[in-house]
Amino acid sequence: MVASSSPTQVVSSEPRVGMELEFFCIDRHGQVVNKADEVLDSVRKVDPTYHVVKECAHNLLEIGAEPHAFSREALKSLLDNLEALMAGANAHGCMVLPLGTYPGVFRPSMRTGDGYAAKKKVFGNRFPIAGRACGYHFHFELPVAEGFGLEPSSMLRLNAKKAQVMVNLHNFALAVDPVITAFMQSSPFYQGQHLGKDSRVIIYRGGAALDYPRGLYTAHPLIGALPDYVDDVPALLGLINNRNDYWMKLLESKGARAQYASVLDTCWGPVKVNKLGTIEQRGMDVNRPSLVIAVAVLLKYASRLLYEDGARVIVDPKARDITTRDGILSIPSAQMVRDELQLLSAREGLANAKVHAYCSSLYNLASQQAPKKVHILMEPLRHMLRTRKSVSDDLLTHARARGWRDGTTLPQSLAREMVLEQAGKMFREILSCRTLLEKLTW
Repeated sequence: MVASSSPTQVVSSEPRVGMELEFFCIDRHGQVVNKADEVLDSVRKVDPTYHVVKECAHNLLEIGAEPHAFSREALKSLLDNLEALMAGANAHGCMVLPLGTYPGVFRPSMRTGDGYAAKKKVFGNRFPIAGRACGYHFHFELPVAEGFGLEPSSMLRLNAKKAQVMVNLHNFALAVDPVITAFMQSSPFYQGQHLGKDSRVIIYRGGAALDYPRGLYTAHPLIGALPDYVDDVPALLGLINNRNDYWMKLLESKGARAQYASVLDTCWGPVKVNKLGTIEQRGMDVNRPSLVIAVAVLLKYASRLLYEDGARVIVDPKARDITTRDGILSIPSAQMVRDELQLLSAREGLANAKVHAYCSSLYNLASQQAPKKVHILMEPLRHMLRTRKSVSDDLLTHARARGWRDGTTLPQSLAREMVLEQAGKMFREILSCRTLLEKLTW
């Protein structure tokens, strides 16, 4: 870490990032299967250092790594973990599905340990929603200490420069949510129903802002919805403590018990302060590797100036996009992001003019900040802006071509066909990403 009073000095010379990806296990007939534990055992027998871990349901697995320097080698490591997961799945007759929701109907087998039993008591028959959703989480390093690890009490002892970075990143992670959820959307169907281009966001967050009363966190927006912007670190710490107090009282009211290592662990919403020492953006669907990498580049370089000494994020009530000038990043109001752009992104995606313009503004910002040689990694996003089509749009086009019509239930046979096609593309995607990374020298 570097600290200086120079106006051009950055708090961290090269802020690190982290990525986590969740995937469904499916069999060779396109059905979801509960083989996560068997797959995980296979991966660990090959090499226990691969970062593949269990999730809340027996049909889900997660890959990722602790925050690291953003480089070609780091992205190759992510691909290595994904390839190890695919090999472990193949050993058990399974495949890895890179979609935010399974388009057909299935009932997940939820885990009961590690606090999951407590969640079952709180959420009841809504808890299986968590087993039907796969996300992509991105971590921005916070300049909190040497190495990683964050104690909430230490937040109030940060110097002004580091405190400003923390506030900047929290508010930025909230503001960009409609952009990155639009780019990464891969969930046009949930349990056979077309709820929107990003059904995962709708069913997971729920609530009035998304006009979906049956969402997992509909009744508990404090722990599952987009938060408010904060003005300073005390306000952010207050949000964290209020959220933790709410959850612990909720557990008590349901006669449930769970132990958490930190008050930072009781947040499952789109933006979270993580005890690793990061701001975690948890809002996106999982997707194919080329888009995972593209959005990682987008977020890495769009956020770069926020680490500079004196850089600020300013909320402009009149703003309709994300702009930067003289070290100041202007973002729209939290109300616009939450109540307008979030819904339009989830329902219509890039087809909506406001969402398209908002996505374009962040892409342009990242393009200005990123080295020219890495622009090729963001090419999938430029293509999406040009065609105004995401993976969800491609899936809807496929379904309509095979006879599905809006307002009807997607046939299970068509759901199986669609997921087998998507899972089958994964190995080719990894190869193409590796080839592209080999050509880069950064």
